[in-house]
Amino acid sequence: MPVPKRTPATVQFFPDEYQTKAIEHVHGPMVVLAGAGTGKTTVLTRRIARLIQEGHARPYEILALTYTENAAHEMCARVSAELRGTDIDGLQAVTFHAYCNLLLKRCGKEFGLLDDKDLWIYLRKRIRELHLKYFVRAANVTQFLDDLLGFIRRCQDELVGPEKYADYVARLERGELPLPRVTSSKKAPTLTSEQVIERCREIAGVFAIVENMLQKENLGTFGHMITGAYDLLRQNNDLLATERTRARFILVDEFQDANFAQVKILSLLAGKECNVFAVGDPDQAIYRFRGASSAAFGLFQRQFPSARVRVLEKNRRSVTSILKCAFGLIEKNPPIFPVSQGAELLYRRAPLLSSRDEEAASAGRLMSNSPVEAVLWRGHPLEASDLVTSILQKRRQLRCSWKDFAVLYRNHVNRDDLVKELVQRGIPFSIENMDVLDTPEVRDMLACLGAIVFPTDAASVFRIAALPQFNIDSEKLRTAMKSAGKDSNLVDTLKQVEGGPAVLQKIEEVRHEIQRANLKSRAAMEIVTRSF
Repeated sequence: MPVPKRTPATVQFFPDEYQTKAIEHVHGPMVVLAGAGTGKTTVLTRRIARLIQEGHARPYEILALTYTENAAHEMCARVSAELRGTDIDGLQAVTFHAYCNLLLKRCGKEFGLLDDKDLWIYLRKRIRELHLKYFVRAANVTQFLDDLLGFIRRCQDELVGPEKYADYVARLERGELPLPRVTSSKKAPTLTSEQVIERCREIAGVFAIVENMLQKENLGTFGHMITGAYDLLRQNNDLLATERTRARFILVDEFQDANFAQVKILSLLAGKECNVFAVGDPDQAIYRFRGASSAAFGLFQRQFPSARVRVLEKNRRSVTSILKCAFGLIEKNPPIFPVSQGAELLYRRAPLLSSRDEEAASAGRLMSNSPVEAVLWRGHPLEASDLVTSILQKRRQLRCSWKDFAVLYRNHVNRDDLVKELVQRGIPFSIENMDVLDTPEVRDMLACLGAIVFPTDAASVFRIAALPQFNIDSEKLRTAMKSAGKDSNLVDTLKQVEGGPAVLQKIEEVRHEIQRANLKSRAAMEIVTRSF
């Protein structure tokens, strides 16, 4: 059984000299470069507590932005623990998207939210309304929609709407800008300039059509939350003034994951005081596919040229051998700040210092600094098996406890393989920082429940149809959807596809079974689990 985590109130923390400089900063912009294990979250919460304790700000004048809801909740809990007995009501610790969504709601601009899968299905049903000419021939519709959604996300991250993109195409036509690559196929080098521009015109037209369709039906994406909030703040001076009073001090966690649009919102909210405190690790950008990268720090420097730079240099988790190995992997990464700004003189990558080694040396103890091993597995299918075998061997040799082992994985597929192997061998484990709602099993369960309550819900029915037990040919289903046209619905289309009637029949059977038994939620979920 895993050992319960200590609450923030039980953890003792003594900041080092680097952390102290960041915590005690009050006015003006600051960017804190914090490598893994350097205590950046604690620095953020300590700084919030200090601003309140010393009277620099009231709780409702502080806006702390994170990238996950769990991080936002943890930040509030830590600040509350730091300020025991002090009311922190009004403190805003939220994700970027939550802040923007609340702003839209207060202004009566909220909309129905579509995630990527919902938007894909929405556009697939309306594919003929997009008036495709070139791209519908160039590839299958599935690939085109995947590419289109990626294009729209990138535009939103860069605050590029249909009008601005149309202006970009007009500049291409005048020869003012170099031509872009408009296809990933081998045909790209053979396209003439006019053919490239024609495809750019089509992209511009499709972009405008999609935006108009969503606006008419009051629908939007997560990207629209950001762009919508930015437009409100930029166009409404009274609203901006109000928001600035509620964000006199802005703190941003995981800043390396910020994109251009989010940094521009920070710039608007900061006003003349520019009390923006950004913390992140430029070598850990996990949302690079969403426009985030170490370039966020260079953008911060341009938006706030007077910003101070602080570096957290001590790692509290690892020993020196691990830190040096990690540094060897990132040593040649691109500069964090553009050379033209001269800021590279303020920070050059260097191995983090090990607090554990320093503390051990002070106490007259020696830490084990065994070299890091690089192990080549026999191949992907056997990687999880080999890894668990290695854990078992080391546990026997070193007489370790299960809690002495940790596995870091790059992709969720690696986690799933490992979990299966651990379960098969009876090894106890826990998974950290996983949103259970993002797991395929739970998403399948939610789709099943959604289809039972709303049998015509296309997104839910589509996900059920993709379950292996129904053995539906996905290509045949896509072809049938295309042939059915925009006025048809997925339920009618499934009736014409091999295996489709079985999907609809199973949904009806489960729905009637739950209704007949008048079951409560837990019993209903047991039936769904058994049936699907």
